[in-house]
Amino acid sequence: MQVNLFNLEKENEVDIEYVVIMVKHGEEWILVRHQNRSTWEFAGGHIEIGETPEQAAARELYEETGAEQFSIVPIAVYTVIIDDAPGSFGKLYFANVEQFAATTI
Repeated sequence: MQVNLFNLEKENEVDIEYVVIMVKHGEEWILVRHQNRSTWEFAGGHIEIGETPEQAAARELYEETGAEQFSIVPIAVYTVIIDDAPGSFGKLYFANVEQFAATTI
């Protein structure tokens, strides 16, 4: 597996297909359980038609963690290449969550 990181200007040259968000709340890192695998991962997902990467990152962050109040900043554009297959491009973000949605029991 090969991971390539690029500066943010690379976004103007490639098609960004997905977003990944490294999430922190206070001193805790927040991971989510992937619904199709038994792994814990950073929040993220594919960009929907008509969505910007920033909109997708905010949507995925809320959908996967319940974060309601947060700051989010782009970090890098990247690609992951496995077994010489052509990689797709994603955009990596960092989010600092101040408040999650209230849960009801």
